[in-house]
Amino acid sequence: MTSHPPRQSQSERDRFESIIAEFKRDNAALRQRVVELEGKQQEHWIPLKSADRGPHSYNTIRRWAERGLIKTRHVGGRVFVEADSLRQFMAMRSSFTRR
Repeated sequence: MTSHPPRQSQSERDRFESIIAEFKRDNAALRQRVVELEGKQQEHWIPLKSADRGPHSYNTIRRWAERGLIKTRHVGGRVFVEADSLRQFMAMRSSFTRR
């Protein structure tokens, strides 16, 4: 005995094909969005007072922020620094001061 798939009307096939086509479009759009998001680095903001400053004082980091050498954001009375910006600036600065 062989089993045959049930017969489908033309409208059912068309509906099924449109669902598959819509799924493929959505899937392609989602894949493109994933590529965009993976390419962007997420910013990580931390309070200036609790930032990992290494050997530098709070006032030194604050002056760098005032001069625009690192990315900052003011929220209310608090100052936040972008962690990667601070880390990169400190690494660049230490590479110049090392001998």
